[in-house]
Amino acid sequence: MLLQAASATIGSHLTAARIAYAGPVSDEFVARFAAATDPAEKLALIRALAPPWSPAVLATLADALADESWAFVEPPGWEQSRDSVDYAAARVLKTVGAAAEPMVAAKLDHASARCRDHAARVLAELPALAPATIDALLHHAGDRSLAYLIGRALRGKLDARPLLDFPETRRAGFVASIDLEPAWLAVLLDEPDLRVDVLGRIADLVPPPHELAAVVLPYVRDPDRDVAHAAVRALVPLAPDDAAITAALLAAIVERHDHAPWRGLAQRPAEHLLAHVPELLALLRGGVERAAYPLGALGGWAPSEVALALGHELAVGRWYFRILITALEQLGVAALPALPAVIAAAQDLEDDEARQAAGELAERLRAMRP
Repeated sequence: MLLQAASATIGSHLTAARIAYAGPVSDEFVARFAAATDPAEKLALIRALAPPWSPAVLATLADALADESWAFVEPPGWEQSRDSVDYAAARVLKTVGAAAEPMVAAKLDHASARCRDHAARVLAELPALAPATIDALLHHAGDRSLAYLIGRALRGKLDARPLLDFPETRRAGFVASIDLEPAWLAVLLDEPDLRVDVLGRIADLVPPPHELAAVVLPYVRDPDRDVAHAAVRALVPLAPDDAAITAALLAAIVERHDHAPWRGLAQRPAEHLLAHVPELLALLRGGVERAAYPLGALGGWAPSEVALALGHELAVGRWYFRILITALEQLGVAALPALPAVIAAAQDLEDDEARQAAGELAERLRAMRP
């Protein structure tokens, strides 16, 4: 009851503030904002703002980046949301453009870490920065807590490679650098704090940096699961002619009992996966349902025992019937040996959805018969 009463009070203040302040942007805002003590009133004042922006208004908004007070912004009720003054000010400042840049850049030196974060995020929205602002950002490039946001703000606005030469500024330099050669990425993999991000950058490179396959491979067994998953994603498109890479991926996935990387393994060449059919079938029969992903990826390469095994798992009513049906569809005509099991599933399964899906698959398979 107390919470609802407080919510009702805040909501009424907010509504009153919205009604009371609906005029154009002017220095009246500055005075009223300075006098406001209720966060709901401050939020209403900010939400009523519209251009043109005066320097005094922008300075007030920049100061508000340090105001963490909050209020409910919807009528009282269980689904109401809340907003804070600093986030509301930041949203407006992100739309202002270069006019607010000097005021915002000054907040990089504020005592509040959250205020500094806001300032860097706002500056990151600007397509270009004044030299003084760039200098201010570089001054904080070695701040571990701010380095990522500093890098985002500097990204594409200068050559950030010199920042990579020093351990304390390496994160900011990495984030700020749009294009880095594979050789640089290999060096940066030695940085534990950057490893997941570097692996993500490798995974996104076009064309894939095949020369990094040997460097990335050890990380698929990294004790940090995030690193291991990022390494699998990075390794999938690398060295497609190297069957040993595919074998190492499978071994690492099985060893860790991870579920997530199976889809990545399924993207390796089918001719590589073919050599591991006995192992993959054993895993499927042992309850590792995601082994169906690489088995389905065999497509027309699949021997009959693959279709038979997938069909059997479907017919016995596995909960992951959608995965099995998708895998069988991927096999194309190589799935025909499974047709009797699929027909049985369409007739005998207790789950209505599974039975219907099996029936639809049976029809598609019948249409493939010679």
